[in-house]
Amino acid sequence: MTDPDEQLKPPRRDAAARTGTSPTRASSQRRRMNSLQTRVLLSEAVSLSVFLVVLALILDQAVVRIARDGVEARLETQIYMLLGATNLDVDGEFRVAEPLPEPVFRQPGSSSFARVYGSGGEVIWASESSVGRPQITPPFLEPGRFSFFTPAKDSAASGFFFMHFNVVWEAENGALQRDLTLQVAETRTRFAEQIGIFRGMLLRGFLLVGICFLAFNSLLLRHVLSPLRKLSDEVRQIELGERERLSGGYPSELQILADNLGILIRQGQGLVARYRNALADLAHSLKNPLAVLKSSLNAEASGVDEAGLLEQVDRIGQAVDYQLKRATAAQQTQFGRSVEVAPLVAKLVRALSKVYAEKQLEITFDVAPGSRFQGDAEDFYEMLGNLADNACKWARNRVAISVQTERAGDTPRRRLLIDVVDDGPGLTAADFARLRARGARGDRSVSGQGIGLAVVCELVEATYAGEISLLTSEVGTHLRIILGGMRPGEEVPSAGA
Repeated sequence: MTDPDEQLKPPRRDAAARTGTSPTRASSQRRRMNSLQTRVLLSEAVSLSVFLVVLALILDQAVVRIARDGVEARLETQIYMLLGATNLDVDGEFRVAEPLPEPVFRQPGSSSFARVYGSGGEVIWASESSVGRPQITPPFLEPGRFSFFTPAKDSAASGFFFMHFNVVWEAENGALQRDLTLQVAETRTRFAEQIGIFRGMLLRGFLLVGICFLAFNSLLLRHVLSPLRKLSDEVRQIELGERERLSGGYPSELQILADNLGILIRQGQGLVARYRNALADLAHSLKNPLAVLKSSLNAEASGVDEAGLLEQVDRIGQAVDYQLKRATAAQQTQFGRSVEVAPLVAKLVRALSKVYAEKQLEITFDVAPGSRFQGDAEDFYEMLGNLADNACKWARNRVAISVQTERAGDTPRRRLLIDVVDDGPGLTAADFARLRARGARGDRSVSGQGIGLAVVCELVEATYAGEISLLTSEVGTHLRIILGGMRPGEEVPSAGA
């Protein structure tokens, strides 16, 4: 039953509807705010604002100080002018020559005025412009000293600057002396106008500089971050299936990241191909046992060979176990744990020496100290084992295995160079290209399913993003595998060869 109060409630709206923003637009805004360029620009805007504010405060204080010094210098000049126009006669009377050189003192209500005070603080002379101006009793000063004074803001004279000067004046006959204090004042209007003009220019100039700086940096950031944008676009295209790998050519700071991303992408693609090929190999491996089972079951009961049936069932089980194991072997690759190479090579050589003991082969190996494989040990064992097993099958007297390391270009990463050389009949480039295909056989008289070299190529190229190549050799076959090997500084003592 519906609640009547619920019926009276207005329809609910989500946050996007209440703000008038569609979910798509809100998502786009979040992506822009989470953009690296936006973060850098916001950081620059904040740091630039702090810098400009601090610089503006420093410049403002400097200009205010310069303007105050200018007011002081101007008032001192007027004091000296007033001193030049005054005199003390023989009767001790203080007189000022009229008219004064400064016209501002003769204009009532002008920006400046002057007064002369006696030793008791009484006004003994005042300029015409001092009418209606506040009166400030001068401080006690030593003769010949200036005093610049700015009244407090709550004072009636807060709109003026004052300059005082104390002088001991002698009469013309030298018999009389008077202690006088000259006072000159100027309104703060001119000072405030100058500071206001400067602050307005400073604000407009800094705003213009800030906008131009951020606009220029925005363009500069677009150029600087273009490799990242290119990398992101290419990864997105790979996700959509529009391309298979990264194009490369990134700056050195991004090259290692791009290389590792490329390795991850190729590993993902390689694992898919590996699972697909494992299923194909499994079907190929099961074909003959199933055919034998079918023919045996179609025969008369008395003719069924139970031992043969059990043998075929065992072959099916072994094939299933092997293919499943091989399909899931590369769970740790370039970014998993690394394994030391020397013990694996030594183990493989011991096994091959036993398997091919009748051929009395000389199997030697040379492993560079500290060589490590960045991946799964069983993958390395399968790659090297297939090549070495083929080499032993075709060799006449000698098989040599070498594992060395070298720097991978300008990057700090090192890579492995694995060489397998035999003195057999040799392999041409056309044969090598043909044998890379799954199921191809070099010689039907030699046992095998024809997938050994194909499996090696699949592991090397698809899973570990390496290279396998046939090198020129005077005698026999020389195969080389190049794999991205060790992290820098990951050195361990090698087991003795």
